[in-house]
Amino acid sequence: MERAPHIAIVPSPGMGHLIPLVEFAKRLKNNHNISATFIIPNDGPLSISQKAFLDSLPMGLNHIILPPVNFDDLPQDTQMETRISLMVTRSLD
Repeated sequence: MERAPHIAIVPSPGMGHLIPLVEFAKRLKNNHNISATFIIPNDGPLSISQKAFLDSLPMGLNHIILPPVNFDDLPQDTQMETRISLMVTRSLD
């Protein structure tokens, strides 16, 4: 028996990237029977809205929350864009 395809999706942190990627994954599931797991990098606890959104994913779409990354080595004035980029790369190391 052949298994249906399954993909992993690593969105950039924040809801602005997660929501459209979930909509894309829903289309892949509904139109092509491709399931997906979202691998979520973070730097602390998820917001209430992020947690509620992820907990409401439909069947065939799952999520994994990666352990928080540490930014203690960065200066306090490090730009948010740099932190976001480092969050993803450090989470996947």
